[in-house]
Amino acid sequence: MIEASFSLGDEVVRFGNAHHGLALNPWYGSDKLLQVGNLLFPFPFEWEWNAGDIGREYFDTHLLRVPGVAPVDLPPEEVLSEAAAGRTWQDYALLSSNFMSLLGKNLMGWVCIDPAGVRWLISLTPGMYGSMVDPALPLQLQVSAVPFGYLDEQPVDPVTQSVTLADIGQSSGDAPPSSSSSGNLALWLCSVSSNGRRAVLELRGVQSPAFPETQRINTAPAGFLLLELVGPGPAFELSFTVLRTRLQCLGAWEEQRAGAKGVNPSILWTTTSTPRTVDGVSGADYICTAAGMAVTETPQVDGTPYVGSGWVGGKRSNRLMAIVFDEQDLMVELAFSVHYLCEYDYPEWAGTISGAVSGWLADSAPNTRTNVTNTVAGNYSRVSTETVRGEVALLRDGAEVSRGGFKHTRTVNESLTLDPSFAQDIYLQRDSGTVIGWGNRYLYQYDYAGTTECTGTSWTSESFSGPPGFVYNASIWYSFQSSPSIKPYTYNVSLSWGNNVADPYAGADAVLQRYSHCIMGIRERCRAGVNPHRWRVPHLVAPRAGWDNPDDQDETGGRRASYHPVTHEIYTTASDSDAAAFVWI
Repeated sequence: MIEASFSLGDEVVRFGNAHHGLALNPWYGSDKLLQVGNLLFPFPFEWEWNAGDIGREYFDTHLLRVPGVAPVDLPPEEVLSEAAAGRTWQDYALLSSNFMSLLGKNLMGWVCIDPAGVRWLISLTPGMYGSMVDPALPLQLQVSAVPFGYLDEQPVDPVTQSVTLADIGQSSGDAPPSSSSSGNLALWLCSVSSNGRRAVLELRGVQSPAFPETQRINTAPAGFLLLELVGPGPAFELSFTVLRTRLQCLGAWEEQRAGAKGVNPSILWTTTSTPRTVDGVSGADYICTAAGMAVTETPQVDGTPYVGSGWVGGKRSNRLMAIVFDEQDLMVELAFSVHYLCEYDYPEWAGTISGAVSGWLADSAPNTRTNVTNTVAGNYSRVSTETVRGEVALLRDGAEVSRGGFKHTRTVNESLTLDPSFAQDIYLQRDSGTVIGWGNRYLYQYDYAGTTECTGTSWTSESFSGPPGFVYNASIWYSFQSSPSIKPYTYNVSLSWGNNVADPYAGADAVLQRYSHCIMGIRERCRAGVNPHRWRVPHLVAPRAGWDNPDDQDETGGRRASYHPVTHEIYTTASDSDAAAFVWI
């Protein structure tokens, strides 16, 4: 970060640290490199290793910029020559990783530049690296400030002030996952404004190996707090408020647990009669002509076809994931929406029917099976669809910018066939003041084929052709009907459909991931089946940029990514190894 230029006669001396770019594996091992553009250079300094037993979230970046400092103005040819030597001159710096490292020095805090231009190093107690917080109690912060860039040999005692937030906004909403019986939350730094005068603090579920959903890679926070440092330092005026409550973070939840209704197919009759007395008993000859097919909704019963359209499952919308500052110090909200549901469409039956049930029925009798003739025959069919969607949409400031997941579509060909040979006991029956035929049976048959789409490919994942009379089972959305005790997708999203075996019925996964404090993506996976087992993260979303995966699949199921808050570059690799860590500096 360049501070100034001095005139020494006709000579202009430029000074400052010009080692900026992408730090590749700067923490340990032998492959420490600085990438400037497309060029690689030996790493210019030693980077301190982890200061204390805290989570290693290498990929975070926070902008540090002194207000009012003009951009460095160099001729284009000098910019190129300096870059060729591994130097980049700029009017800002980056605090890298969750250690808040400046050029390899772990500050374990951030730099605040007060209105007079004086720099102060700010640190918090409890710390901002996973310290435990009781959501039911007031939260008191100790805010310490010491001069930053102080060169005297004598240390300066920090000026420490306290600020208390009586209610941290966790009284309502589904509780986050926690490995603690007390339900404590973890306090983390989410983002800092470029002048360091505002800091967004994040409340998360407690990180625990027993609760993998509490890892940041696949979890969403329970709340956000805002700390503001006002006026001159070190005795800043402190403001500590709730930025988003737990309930505000969770977004909206919608569910449908009642699916389509079962139906009883029945024949519509047109009846004519001719009075006739038999053996002194008055009655009539009836001809009940089959005029069409009707369906009557009943409580859902397996074994009868369904009718209707709709969806069953759950939808969560605008679930807040992060609040971060952009290079203009505007707050950007990153959120997600998730749909895990089955859309179904069971249309009305279409076809033809003909024939009649005829015979004589005494006026005093409710029905008769004697000397009844049946010639009813017909065929009805329809094409039904059932579509399972496991989709996650990524949002920036409420607008969708990316979507990923999987889709499984089943097309069902169905038929109802009537024939006199199917009937076992045909009779005439009085029904609501008229006489109808009774006892015709239909043969129900169906076949289906299912196609799954995920990771940019699709394959036939299931097929079935039922024998005559095969019973219509519960539909594909049966598994979506049970209502969970805790509404899903509140703190993590992991969707799965199908079998996890190497056969044509294999399925797909979609997992929401957070790669740094300000980068989100969706990892898709095809599981075995007729296609190779493969992963893909199709898109990444950052505060002011996005990344589209140029590859049709990833090498592994892991991914790492870091965002440059000024140039808006996203550097990413398909790897989950700490040995391959990197960050912008």
